[in-house]
Amino acid sequence: MWQKIRPFIFSITIISALFMLSACSVEKPGSFIYFHNGLEYAPATQNESIADFKASGKIFTKFSTDSKHNLDPYKEDDESFLWVRITFSIPESLQNQKIGLVIPYLHFSEIAWLNEHYIGQYGSFPPNAYAAQYEAHFFSLPEEFLIQGQNEILIKVYCKGYATISGKIFIGKEDACKRIAKSITFIKAKVYFIFMGVMAAAAIVFFLIYFNTKEYSSFFAFALLNTITIILINPFISSENPLYTSHIIPYLTFMKFSMYSLIPYAIFSATEFMLMYMKYYSPKWLLWTRISVTIIPSATVFFINDYSLLMKLCRPIVIIQLLHLSLGIIIPILNVKNEEDEKKLQTLITGFTPLLCSMFLDFILKVMMKDDLLPYFIVFGFLITDIVFFISLTLEFSRLSRESLRTNRELDLEIKKQTRRLSEAKENLESEIRKSNIELEMASVVQHGFLPAQSRTFRNFDFSIMYEPLRIVSGDFYDYYLKGNNLDGFCLFDVSGHGIAASLITLLGKNVVKECFAQGTGEKQKINETLKEINLRISEQKGIVENYLTGLLFRIDRNTYEKESTRITFADAGHPHPILYRAETRDIIELKPDKSQSQFGAVGLFSTDVSFAESSFDMKEGDILLCYTDGLTEAFNKNREQFGLERVKHIISSNAGLNAKDLQKTIYDELKLFTNHAPKEDDLTYIIIKKTKTEMADAALEELNSKNDYSSLEEVDEDEISEVEDLEELEEL
Repeated sequence: MWQKIRPFIFSITIISALFMLSACSVEKPGSFIYFHNGLEYAPATQNESIADFKASGKIFTKFSTDSKHNLDPYKEDDESFLWVRITFSIPESLQNQKIGLVIPYLHFSEIAWLNEHYIGQYGSFPPNAYAAQYEAHFFSLPEEFLIQGQNEILIKVYCKGYATISGKIFIGKEDACKRIAKSITFIKAKVYFIFMGVMAAAAIVFFLIYFNTKEYSSFFAFALLNTITIILINPFISSENPLYTSHIIPYLTFMKFSMYSLIPYAIFSATEFMLMYMKYYSPKWLLWTRISVTIIPSATVFFINDYSLLMKLCRPIVIIQLLHLSLGIIIPILNVKNEEDEKKLQTLITGFTPLLCSMFLDFILKVMMKDDLLPYFIVFGFLITDIVFFISLTLEFSRLSRESLRTNRELDLEIKKQTRRLSEAKENLESEIRKSNIELEMASVVQHGFLPAQSRTFRNFDFSIMYEPLRIVSGDFYDYYLKGNNLDGFCLFDVSGHGIAASLITLLGKNVVKECFAQGTGEKQKINETLKEINLRISEQKGIVENYLTGLLFRIDRNTYEKESTRITFADAGHPHPILYRAETRDIIELKPDKSQSQFGAVGLFSTDVSFAESSFDMKEGDILLCYTDGLTEAFNKNREQFGLERVKHIISSNAGLNAKDLQKTIYDELKLFTNHAPKEDDLTYIIIKKTKTEMADAALEELNSKNDYSSLEEVDEDEISEVEDLEELEEL
């Protein structure tokens, strides 16, 4: 980067130097009369006229113009006025010529007379005081006001702030003086318009880049630095600024807003740009310290209403801000980590070298040599720095853009390549999904066929089941066990998880539960011990599969089957408690294990201790038992409200007169109305068992067995025939 921009830096520096030398050239020696230290002063008052001054008899005293603020020692206070006198005789070279006077610089403002004739003024006096700033003061000396012999120019100076008059005052031919005055004004003021144009272009370009990309924080800092600098330059071109020349804004307010309050912000922006350029992000404590060093001096300026005090405070503020600026070099130097950082640091130091050199040059010229003809070189130095970083950032952005375009092209090719792969994979996946769906449908058919009928009437019991998988296959399963036409027991289990794995566990579980129930019943084993045996077998047979089961296992006491009150015993493996409706009392209760029994664990938890409690209850005619999985009570509607157990209890109590199938359908309809098409989150299974009397089917079966002929069934109604056929099928199984 440095190799590319170094020739440009040198070229700009040389051109600027040549420009300054040519701009500062004057006419041949002898064409002008310089007054140097031939100036005299006398005290004055604001309203004192020349006539009053002549009448007062005040005496002029010579003074030296070598010092920077050469009128300050002679003023009484910040609102003082002084008379400055220049005397001269017209040399032969200027005889019969139009003559002009040039004062390269005067602060604050003045009115001039030639031989007591008014010849002009620059700036204005109180109450609405304004300075001419950096414009060279040219006065035409009319021939009719000139005399042979000693001529006198009286200048009434308003000595506000650092009162200064240039020591390089001269007279000469009017055209030459006017030309030189314009040159001085151009160099010290109007040339800055060019710089402001360059800075404005840089600010606009990099603001646009930043706000369009939302990246490159160094671009934003650079644009902000240029914007603030444009405002800072305003005092140098104030003679061309309508806001200043129209006197709309008071002088002190103008200087506060356009220069003194903005110096800390310009330094903050410059330091931030340096840090961002090196990709260094200040820790919070350092950032807030820098913000404080910026805001406090700037805010202090706004509360100062004395121009002289403001000028005096300017120096310590500048010193503090220069220390602040030094962080922009010191911190990057201390944080160089690799070769790329070294290159960027080299560019950073090179870029700011013209600015630092110009600051040093201004110190020598303005402070040590007391020069007031040359401009402030810091603006030239900043312009060169600005151009360097404009090029540097542009090249960086160009490089990043090329890399981005190359990356985008590569990414586009890769996207197309991956799109083709994805398209092929999608087709393959869709094919596999179609196959999987067919297989799932087949698995669903097998699973449904593996389960017994969902609605069934047994002797003394009306039985109905709602079974609705979340997906094609379910993780719930149920079963009932018969002894002849008698319901000997039943179960309901819920496998954790969903999908194929859970459905396979249901097939395993149903077989194990059926075998263990038959074995336990034959051995008169307690129902909770049977459930423990089920746990052991399933744990062994499913191996490392993580799914487990919760469930209920019921056994009906055969000795009480024909009695008015049938005894039922069950064991619970971590499943929702069953619900019992008492027709006689219309009470509805949850069947929970006795608190004296330990109840913990689920089925299929390998190497885990379990304890399943055993409970018993009686059912009389009209009583209703509900067993369910949590897919019923935990179903959500669109407001994320659960269907809940209390709503289920209310439906059963309100519809207790219905048969099992109708009650099952009523619960399902209420559930669908509640969820209102909200997505399901679990399998839905529940069992309705109602205690009834069904002796007609037994009579029909006995008649069928005695005759061993279907012709006798002609006299039996259709319901009886259906019951007999079901019983016959079960007996064959």
